[in-house]
Amino acid sequence: MDPHFPLIAFNHEQIQQSTTGGYLTTKKSSFDSVTERLLNLDMQVISSINKRLASDE
Repeated sequence: MDPHFPLIAFNHEQIQQSTTGGYLTTKKSSFDSVTERLLNLDMQVISSINKRLASDE
């Protein structure tokens, strides 16, 4: 009966979906290679892609 329940439930669902979407899966045999690639990402390129996606490019 709490009037804030729908908002809290919706927020919880959003948090759960964003957390689940952030997982990366890989085979154990290629884990070292994947982590090396992630550590060496060019943040300027990632930022550019992010801006372009945000502007529906």
